[in-house]
Amino acid sequence: MQITTTARDGSTLAEVLISVLICAIFFSAIFEVNAICLRYVDATKETVSAIQTANDRVEILRNIAFSDLLT
Repeated sequence: MQITTTARDGSTLAEVLISVLICAIFFSAIFEVNAICLRYVDATKETVSAIQTANDRVEILRNIAFSDLLT
């Protein structure tokens, strides 16, 4: 006895659910990586801002006359 298949064979419910689950995991991973990258960008901006503030203070002290530093 031979089983024949036709062009009307479709996907089973289990196959569809597994493919939906794989797509959901894939897209949630993309969004999580995006969130991590945005946190890194924010941390980098804060670091650059802190370094710039420290450099500005050093430049202010460097430009003050020595006699003004003593008083």
